Amino acid sequence: MKSLNKVQLIGWLGKDPTIITTKNGSLMAVMRMATDIFIPQKEGPPQKLTTWHTVKIWRQKQVERLKDYLIKGSHVLVDGRVEYRTYDDKAGHKRYVTEIIADYYVDLDR
Repeated sequence: MKSLNKVQLIGWLGKDPTIITTKNGSLMAVMRMATDIFIPQKEGPPQKLTTWHTVKIWRQKQVERLKDYLIKGSHVLVDGRVEYRTYDDKAGHKRYVTEIIADYYVDLDR
């Protein structure tokens, strides 16, 4: 049986992307991205619900290109997969992290 782990998001960057150089010299970009949905109400305007996502990009050429174009407020499409991981913090508490690992992105402002 096959499986699929695929996600596409369209939203806005909440801050400028962070570029990180790993121990082996590779570049990685980390972006905080917001998506909105609107929930109808019985009375009045719809309620806006914003979800924040952490997006990581590992593809070298895309990281090099995005640092010249993407800034806080950029409208972006991200295509990738969901990844879950856990770690123990300094106090010994288990922490859970959900991230989007992007295969590619599209700058919708351009």
